[in-house]
Amino acid sequence: MKKLQETLGIKKEESTEKKEEVKSSLKLAEAISSIKEESSLDERLDLAPIRKIIPKIKIKPSAFGPASGEWLIGSTPKYNIQIKFFDKGSRFGIKGGRIFTLNIRAKGETEDLVNYDRGWDVKPGTPELKTLVDKIVKVFGK
Repeated sequence: MKKLQETLGIKKEESTEKKEEVKSSLKLAEAISSIKEESSLDERLDLAPIRKIIPKIKIKPSAFGPASGEWLIGSTPKYNIQIKFFDKGSRFGIKGGRIFTLNIRAKGETEDLVNYDRGWDVKPGTPELKTLVDKIVKVFGK
C-alpha cells in the first residue's frame, strides 16, 4: 500500500480522504443504478392493474437480474403481499403462469395465510383470500 501511495504521489493523510471519497462515489453509483433498474422495471410492467389490487407496492429488482425473477412487495389495508414473477409462464408458476412465489400475511402477523413457492404450501383458506389470489394471478396472466 505504501508503495502504491508513493507511486501515485499520495501522502498518508490524503490516503484516508481518498478512500472515503471512493467509498462515497461507489455508494452514489449503486444508488443511481438501483433507481435506474427500478424505473426501467416500472416502465416494462403495467403496474396500474396491480395497484388497483395492491395499492402500496414497491418493485424490488432481483440482485441477479431479470432472468432470476423480479419481486413486487406491497400491502393492502389488511395484508402484506410478496410476489416473485418471471417474464414468461412455466409449469412452476401458479396455473402455469408467471408467478413463482406468492406470500400473503395479515398485517403485523408472521403466519402465512397464503404461500405458493413453485407449489402450494398454504392454499387460500377463505373466499376473500381466494378472490385476492385470483385477481393477482389474472393480472400477471401467462
